[in-house]
Amino acid sequence: MKRTGHHLLRVGALLMLASLMLSCVRHTTVAPSPQDRQASPATVVLLHGLGRGAGSMRRLQTVLSEDGYRVCPIDYPSTRFGPPELLRQIDQAITDCSVDQTTVHFVTHSLGGILIRAWAREHRERMTGRVVMLAPPNHGSELGDLVARSGLLRAVLGPTGADLGTTPRSFPNRQSPATFDVGVIAGTKSRHPIGSALLDGPNDGTVTVASARLPGMRDFATVHRAHSFIMGAPEVIAEVRAFLATGCFSGKVEDVSYDTLTPCHTARVDDLK
Repeated sequence: MKRTGHHLLRVGALLMLASLMLSCVRHTTVAPSPQDRQASPATVVLLHGLGRGAGSMRRLQTVLSEDGYRVCPIDYPSTRFGPPELLRQIDQAITDCSVDQTTVHFVTHSLGGILIRAWAREHRERMTGRVVMLAPPNHGSELGDLVARSGLLRAVLGPTGADLGTTPRSFPNRQSPATFDVGVIAGTKSRHPIGSALLDGPNDGTVTVASARLPGMRDFATVHRAHSFIMGAPEVIAEVRAFLATGCFSGKVEDVSYDTLTPCHTARVDDLK
């Protein structure tokens, strides 16, 4: 009986961890019409994270649409396939979204940022705009290491979820430094005791601040938000808008830290002199 109890507790903890890393809600994306393509000077492609859907980026979609961008939220089956098939699917979706567009920006959440890094390596000539990554595991996550060791979590989170760990050959660590204009926003608020116990240093419950940093990034910020809903936070949306418009974060939003030396940080310091 005691062994059964320990087994049930272990299964319960693993299922809680799985729920931490994904949401079961899916949303279907409707492709923009030709009229929409011609109405905006630039397109913004939104790419959600592991286990999420395009609807998780809806607040960003609404605000950026009001700013005049043609917004294209991509839905992809993040827990069903490995990186090669996911990259094939998002490549087709990006192609469909960017017809007749000369400038295409990207805003990504979590896994979406790693997919764009991998996609950009093969399509550098198509990186015509800017990229904002929200809570990206650019150096992997210890939760990904746990998924790789657990058959139950692998079954729930899929082959890509199991390839997001911190080993040198994990999907994030196989990618190159940024070769495009990218700003990164990391979260520092954790609501999950399991994630907090596994992660070392400031983190959002899924990804550490240290892992979010990307060599070659133009700007970096931290906000006191948790991983799952960072993309809907008002101060995060304000910073996304600033980076897409200027190539740097604003540096003026309350509770936002700009403590990493980047080209934009240097420019802000020079402005204060």
